[in-house]
Amino acid sequence: PETEIEEAQVYNHWGEASEAIWKLDGDQVKSATMLVERAAGKEVEVIAIHAKPSMAAIGFALKEPPELWGEETAEIAFDASLLVNTNSAHYEISGLVAEGNGQGILIGFIYTTAMDGTAKTGAKLWLLIDFLEFFKARCPRILFTLTDKEKAEINAFQKVWPEAKHQCCYWYAIQYLETHLSENKPPAFYDPREAWMKFDFIDPTWAP
Repeated sequence: PETEIEEAQVYNHWGEASEAIWKLDGDQVKSATMLVERAAGKEVEVIAIHAKPSMAAIGFALKEPPELWGEETAEIAFDASLLVNTNSAHYEISGLVAEGNGQGILIGFIYTTAMDGTAKTGAKLWLLIDFLEFFKARCPRILFTLTDKEKAEINAFQKVWPEAKHQCCYWYAIQYLETHLSENKPPAFYDPREAWMKFDFIDPTWAP
């Protein structure tokens, strides 16, 4: 607190001081791939992900956590950065988090990017399925899955763990409610008879 050094300057200095450890090539994607491969079989396991024409990905699992907690895990969550500026190559980083003894435990990471700068839901879906399939055998007792409110993520989890109950991120639910409650405009027209024709448990005589 007594210095004029800013947080960004500390991060920048540390990045430069430790660059020799993590920067293995001038190309960011190649450097990241080499770094993961260097740790393969020891700290991490590389996940085979089949690249699509419009998207590419790098995936790996931390070796120890799934071995210790995989059999006991009933809940698993996927948290995406939803940022295209994680690095200058426009990769988006996402983490897979398992629940162990009431705590969140990171077990894997996947970096995805759209080759033409535009995310393709279908292509991302199959990349995520490749990634999640790796963990299915290691986490065989999953009862609950959780993701952001993104179609590719939701569909991938339902494909890999079809029997699990899927939930969307609580933050998105709160944001959705706050957004709609703050709108100063009348609601859409509601006809209870039309609703009853789709779902017969609805009272066709009720209307707001």
